[in-house]
Order: sequence, then C-alpha cells, then structure tokens
Amino acid sequence: MTVLLIDDHTEVSRQALTLARKFGEPQAVALDSFSPFAPDALAAAIALLNPSALFAAGTERGNEVMARVAARMGLPFAANCVAAEPGDPVTVTRLRWGGSLLEEARLHSPRPLITVAPHTVSPDNGPPPAQISVDSPDNGAFVVQVSGHVQPTNGGVSLAAAKSGRRKASPSSRSSPACWAPPSAARGR
Repeated sequence: MTVLLIDDHTEVSRQALTLARKFGEPQAVALDSFSPFAPDALAAAIALLNPSALFAAGTERGNEVMARVAARMGLPFAANCVAAEPGDPVTVTRLRWGGSLLEEARLHSPRPLITVAPHTVSPDNGPPPAQISVDSPDNGAFVVQVSGHVQPTNGGVSLAAAKSGRRKASPSSRSSPACWAPPSAARGR
C-alpha cells in the first residue's frame, strides 16, 4: 500500500503530511514535477502509480491536480479537510462556508483522495517523505502552451479609455436580475 503526498515543498504540504502519516508511511511526488506546470500530466502520472491514499495541500494547484486524479481514477475526493481518520469508510472533517461550518463526512472510497485546508493542521516535524520521480508524458497535449497572440482587427477599446457609468433602468428591464427588487419594495413605487 502506497500513501502519496503531492508535495509543493511548503509548510502547507507539511500540514498535509501530518494527516497522510495516519494512513501509512507516505512517499512524495513533487507538484513541480513538470515544467511548465501541467496538472493533467501530473494527474496522469499519479494515477499510474495507483496509490492506496493520496494527500495534497488544499491550495489552488493542489486541489486542481487532485480533482484531475479523481476524475482519471473515477474516485471521489474530499477537499479542505481539517481531520481524517483511516477506516472503512474514511471519516473526514471538512471546512465549509468559508470556515464558518465544520462538516463531518464519510468518504466511501477504496483509495481516499484528500486535500488538507491550509493552516488548520500542525505541520509534521518528522523526516521528509521519500521522493518518487514520475516520468514526463510523451503526449504534448498535456502541456498548455501559448502558440501566439491575435490582435483585434477593429482596434478595440482599452480598459483605460472605456467609458463607465450606470444606465437607467427601463420599465422592461426591471424584471432582470440586475434590477430586481422584492415585490414589497416594488409596491412602494
């Protein structure tokens, strides 16, 4: 059984490592294994490793790679967890509603995929996990590259020169969401 950590070499990854150690002795795959950042390529490489559990920091990049791994493996994943306990099913506590709610949930999955909410778990102070190198994908479709820039033919208007201002609401636009008022407020007109 291989427990993996997607490691971005930050304190937030050390926090994810704290929860990962509850599931076994983790090994790490570097988040920057491919340059430029190629989340789908990294997800494909991780899916081929077929980990028994996968952890990452709940950052934009950590959640993006984890979502792609989950899609490739056909598994659910729990995002922004502050606690996780091994078992069948795995019990997780997640941050919801911007941290104003803690949700306890059961993750029914043969391979738990969990991201850890930043700054909610004490960082692990043990030895760093062994690094696993992943092969670079041969398929260039995994890597997003800018092939060129297209200039508008009509000249366009820069944001600095664009006019801004409010438009007056016409009677027909009062039902649009931008101009909507509750019925009680509309009666007072």
